[in-house]
Amino acid sequence: MKSLKNSILIGLLLFSIIAFSQQNLFSRHVLNNKINILLPKDFVLMQNDMLKLKYPIAGSRPTEVYTNESGSINFAFKHTINRINEDNLSEIFPVFIKQFNSIYPQIQWIGKEVKSLNNKNFIVLEFITPAVDTRIYNLMYITELDGNMLMCSFNCIESQKEEWQSKAKQSLNSIEIK
Repeated sequence: MKSLKNSILIGLLLFSIIAFSQQNLFSRHVLNNKINILLPKDFVLMQNDMLKLKYPIAGSRPTEVYTNESGSINFAFKHTINRINEDNLSEIFPVFIKQFNSIYPQIQWIGKEVKSLNNKNFIVLEFITPAVDTRIYNLMYITELDGNMLMCSFNCIESQKEEWQSKAKQSLNSIEIK
């Protein structure tokens, strides 16, 4: 009887945690309504001045970034001009790995795969990179939108990884391309 009560309590606790985490995310349309995604309720579109400061290289700057109040936790979206074919993601996957290894020699890979989500194939990269005074946790999803590369990513400082990792995955796993 005691183990049944413990099982029920654990089940209720897990349900509460899941319900709470989902409660803080809501559906949002981004990139001119081309994507639907679950994002934290209190995140706002990053203002242009902060966007230019955080992403100083114009050519690699995301199209849209949704951020917390301090600008330290970000969901970024970039629809590039680079042509890409969703059916070839497995072929270009090693190119991304090689490129990231070249840019960040001290990259710490957590995960790298090609997977299907919501009837769409994605390259999924999870890694930690060095920054000037800290390390950054990154989760990146890459696919095709209208024949061009779409990059959707999450980042925060490594010390916030435990708090945000599952919510970032839940959010990016919810991507629906229209």
